[in-house]
Amino acid sequence: MKKYISLLLVVLSTGQLIAQSSKVEKGDRSYKAYDYQKAIDLYKDQVEGEVGTENEVIEKIANAYYFNADFVNAEEWYRKLTSNASVDVNPEAYYRFSQSLKANKKYSEADKWMDTFIKSKPADSRGKRFVEIRNYLEKIAENSGRFTIESQSFNTKFNDFGPSFYGDKLLFSSGRALIGFQVKKHLWNNASLYDIYEVSQELTDTLGKKRKIKKLKEINTKLHESTSVVTKDGSTMYFTRNNLYKGEVGKDTIGNILLKLFKATKNDRGKWDNIMPLPFNGETFSTGHPALSDDEKTLYFTSDRPGGIGAADIYRVAIKGDSYGDIENLGPTVNTEGRESFPFLTKSNKLFFASDGFYGLGGLDVFMVDVNTLDTTSDTKLVYNVGEPINSPKDDFGFIINEDTNKGYVASNRAGGMGGDDIYGFTRTKMLVTKCDGGISGLAFETHFQKPLPGATLVLKNSEGEEIATTVSDSQGKFTFDASCANEDYVIEGTKAGHEKGTTSCSLTVAESTKEVQVDLLELPPYEGDDVAKILNLRPIYFSLNKSFIRKSEEPELTKVLNYMRENPTVKIEIRSHTDSRGSDPYNLKLSDRRAKSTAQWIIDQGIAADRISGKGFGETQLKNECKNGVRCSDAKHEENRRSEFIIVSK
Repeated sequence: MKKYISLLLVVLSTGQLIAQSSKVEKGDRSYKAYDYQKAIDLYKDQVEGEVGTENEVIEKIANAYYFNADFVNAEEWYRKLTSNASVDVNPEAYYRFSQSLKANKKYSEADKWMDTFIKSKPADSRGKRFVEIRNYLEKIAENSGRFTIESQSFNTKFNDFGPSFYGDKLLFSSGRALIGFQVKKHLWNNASLYDIYEVSQELTDTLGKKRKIKKLKEINTKLHESTSVVTKDGSTMYFTRNNLYKGEVGKDTIGNILLKLFKATKNDRGKWDNIMPLPFNGETFSTGHPALSDDEKTLYFTSDRPGGIGAADIYRVAIKGDSYGDIENLGPTVNTEGRESFPFLTKSNKLFFASDGFYGLGGLDVFMVDVNTLDTTSDTKLVYNVGEPINSPKDDFGFIINEDTNKGYVASNRAGGMGGDDIYGFTRTKMLVTKCDGGISGLAFETHFQKPLPGATLVLKNSEGEEIATTVSDSQGKFTFDASCANEDYVIEGTKAGHEKGTTSCSLTVAESTKEVQVDLLELPPYEGDDVAKILNLRPIYFSLNKSFIRKSEEPELTKVLNYMRENPTVKIEIRSHTDSRGSDPYNLKLSDRRAKSTAQWIIDQGIAADRISGKGFGETQLKNECKNGVRCSDAKHEENRRSEFIIVSK
């Protein structure tokens, strides 16, 4: 009996293992086919209630929720994954855990997991961006509040996304839950299809108002069509479709139906015709989400083709009639190790796109970069989050805008929508703030005394003479300005009381976004330390022998000093009286001190404030020549040492 029971347990256990293994394999097949909900159900049958479950399966469940934009459940399963300290965790799981926490508005905890991600993968550009902009919520707040946004009446309980301008109409995609090459890869099944629809543009509509919606019959097929762009003349369309051509479905090596870009043109009857796949599609990777430059000579798109930077990158290609140039990855300014998709180009060459690799509020956020900078720099600081309300803690993508009207559309699965992804109309009320994190650092410098000048006022002006910013040089004469680096020319004006105004100019470019400059300011006379006697060419002030009172004959010379002080009402002077070496040292010191103070008192008696004039005797302590005690000198030599100095000590 015991042998029978043991054999039965072995059989039952083996059967359970086979069943569990079979579910994992089926789950893996569904996971690879982007059927994430089915994969979750199959995986969960194995892991729930199990101890010591394979870490890989838990990560796949978390990833499946993450790719389905179910960030609440994604957070729960990433937390399970990271709670076991003895398990090696894929660094990408740390990043996605952080993103899920952001989507659930847990920003402080999200930042902690970003630090863990950085430690485990220090070379990743997403971690480097986080270190550069740890105050990302403040940065996002700078650009927030610049749009008014409103849900559109044609939204459904399913996914509505991919808005595109089509003359005075709007094209968009609609269907059930789907997401392509890990960038809004919605589940593709036979229950519902993604098709392209046409609707009128009425940004001010109210919910419940019906708009006439038209299905593009010539474009839509038995598989999925989604994002599109149409030329201004309305004759050519580029759009995303499953890999289907002439009725044949193309699949990759494991059976997944991928995405391709197609081109359609209108025939003589105004119908979409001549639908052809673009030559740079591939059979083992996806290509989709088209956008056109304003001159319609360049096509932008998203792809997960080999050789890219991340899970999905944005590329561009020159349109040469019916042929195309070389495929160009937009590089590390735009693309990260994460997901970049849904490009849109404005008339002013601004590229808007969705990403989860830059600093954001959670999920996919909308970002902007000036395409003109892409050829001159790889500075990731030139990519800007467009802020709330365009962005939310959930997925926000598919941004388009008419710069002439400041009106546009964006898709989002944020809370409060009709269901899944919804399309929102918006009006831009303020331009985005786009400043460099570099700028101008400088030194205010006094050129007479050749030294740094503290307390100078510096004003930064643009090429139109508009005042941009004002600051004051510090105790070391240093100052800084933040300034735009978009090929801007600047003038810096420096001023300080008692100094001649100084100016300097500089230019900031994308390639050279910081500059060091010097602003020279010349101190106006009088200068501290100057002798007014030399400035006024005074003759020596004479006193009677061994006396210190001012003689009438000396008053004209002192009157010159008096007038100078009246003309320079802030100047303060110290009268320094000196004797020659004849006589005793103590006597000379006292005599010179009495004479200096007597001279100062005469000036005070004429109405000069007592705190502006003082006198001090130095006796024979500061001789100008060799005629010291014990040295025989001529009267002329001794006379060089008998002098009164009127030294400016403050101005």
